[in-house]
Amino acid sequence: MNKKIEIVYSTVDGHTQKSCTAIAEHLLAKGNTVEIFSLDYFNQSITDFDVFVIGASIRYGYYRKKVKRFIETHQKELEQIQTAFFSVNIVARKENKNTALTNPYFVKFLKSIKMAY
Repeated sequence: MNKKIEIVYSTVDGHTQKSCTAIAEHLLAKGNTVEIFSLDYFNQSITDFDVFVIGASIRYGYYRKKVKRFIETHQKELEQIQTAFFSVNIVARKENKNTALTNPYFVKFLKSIKMAY
């Protein structure tokens, strides 16, 4: 079954946006409908989508504040549909820090927004 997928991102240098484009191309090739927006310009209802993907980069050990604000503002909606979050950060290149459970920035971020993982 084809899905309607939204991908939003927060980027500083454009690497997260490039990752989103690559993800979108893969999902489109599978027959899905995909939209990509900067977090700054997303103004739709999250529940209009079957899947919602958030991509965010880390700069100097932190995600941008607007990423946390977006998730906290829309947490109830995000919990109603399939949701994915991915992180672009250089520390993830290390073998012992490249999973959701071992990346210190990602773990710290999830704890700060009180989401289960």
